[in-house]
Amino acid sequence: MKVLQMLFLLFISLALLQPSSAITPDTPLSITVTPEHPEPGEKITVYAEGGRNISDIIIQICYGDICLPLKSMKKVEEGKYKYSFYVNKTTEVSLHLKIMEGESFTWDNSTSFKVEKKGNGTPGFMAVATICAVAAVLFIRRRS
Repeated sequence: MKVLQMLFLLFISLALLQPSSAITPDTPLSITVTPEHPEPGEKITVYAEGGRNISDIIIQICYGDICLPLKSMKKVEEGKYKYSFYVNKTTEVSLHLKIMEGESFTWDNSTSFKVEKKGNGTPGFMAVATICAVAAVLFIRRRS
């Protein structure tokens, strides 16, 4: 009797298994954006990697409230896709990916990042003005 129960449980557990390469909401795409902290004018490349059942990935790029038309990502190899674009100003960027699996599809809206100019390590105008003012005060006090 116990052998029959164990065989039944084994049969049920095997019947409920799903293929690991299928993309479901539990196993989203792996999305990588390079460079990690882009500046205005830099080329930004998005890589999407998922299961082998993906037939196409369509990307929509949004700058704040403005969204560009949908574009198909370039298939690099089985299950890996790539798309490059430029952003010429400081803004928040959101990526919306439509993952096609045969006749069905899912959306991934989990990726967003900020494009902003980084300082180059030199002091700003106010810092230079402050240093000049302090130097002038010290020079005047020294002469008196």
